[in-house]
Amino acid sequence: HSLLFKGIKMSYKNSKSYVTRMIELNLSSDQSITSSSATLLDFDTIRGDFGHGVSLVSGGNGRIRLSANNHYYCVGFAALDKDTNTDTYRVKVYNTSGTQLTESQGAFQSYASFVSGVNKHYQCMNFQLLVNPTTDTDYDFKTDGETGTMKADGTSIFIIEMSDA
Repeated sequence: HSLLFKGIKMSYKNSKSYVTRMIELNLSSDQSITSSSATLLDFDTIRGDFGHGVSLVSGGNGRIRLSANNHYYCVGFAALDKDTNTDTYRVKVYNTSGTQLTESQGAFQSYASFVSGVNKHYQCMNFQLLVNPTTDTDYDFKTDGETGTMKADGTSIFIIEMSDA
C-alpha cells in the first residue's frame, strides 16, 4: 500500500537561534543605606559583550534600562553590612512608578536575610528578574527592611541577554 501525504506540511530543525551576550553591573564603591524603606541600589558600573542592549539611565542613580525585544535573565547579589542584629533585609524589583513587580511579572525578590543573634555580619541575598520587554523598559532594584552599608565587594547583577541579532 502507498500512503499519500497530500496537504501535510512538515518542518525540520525549526528551533530559533539567538545571539547571547553577558553583562555585569556593579557598585564602584560601598553604598550607605540610611533608610529601611525601598532604597535604590546605585549600580554605576557596567561592562559586557559588544552590542548588548543594557544601559544605566543617565541621572537615574542605579536605574537600569533593558532594550526592547530581547530576552533577559538577571540574577543579582546584594551584600549588606547591617546596622542592627535584629532586622532583616530584602531586595525587590520595581518599575519606574514605584510599584514592586510580582513573580507573574518575572521578578523574584530575595528571601529575607537571617537574623543572627548578637552578630550583625552581612549576608549576601540573591534576587532575579526574567523579562522580555516589548519596549525599552527601566527597572529599579531596591533594598528594604534594614540600614547599613551595601558592599561593593559582593553586590552585583549578572545579565544574560538573548537577541535575534
